[in-house]
Amino acid sequence: SHDFKTQGNSMEDIMKNTKESFKKQLTRENIGAKMNSLAAWEHSVIAKLIPLMFKIYILKIINWFADKGVTATFSNLGRISMPMETSGFIKLFDAFVSTKRMHICITTFGNILNVSFSSGFVASDVQKHFFRSLESFGADNIEIVSNVTEIMLFRRKI
Repeated sequence: SHDFKTQGNSMEDIMKNTKESFKKQLTRENIGAKMNSLAAWEHSVIAKLIPLMFKIYILKIINWFADKGVTATFSNLGRISMPMETSGFIKLFDAFVSTKRMHICITTFGNILNVSFSSGFVASDVQKHFFRSLESFGADNIEIVSNVTEIMLFRRKI
């Protein structure tokens, strides 16, 4: 996570904070502890005694509070490889999820890095700023494809 109010809003601040956060949080011990704490609720005697209709209601409230602090989510599926026989027929891989907020997913296949945005919002300002920033950093051969047909359909190379 990154808090723009307290941790800065420059690209250097974001990259530094993200690197530190990954280093601290993405350890075998931390991930194992988190999974164990979540699994403990599933096996709790108290949780088993609560009727399902109450558990669903309580979980909806907890989820509502947890969602308030999330602006967007990011997934990096990494490099995707396919058998040699099929890779000549595939250009790239996309990954999209149904989401209430923006979700960004990155995949790489061959020499193509693909960034996919899923969003329930009509406005595309975040996406525009993201791709303009990539261009300002020197990225070339950027191709933007959108399925937004009612507002604007564009496919262009920057």
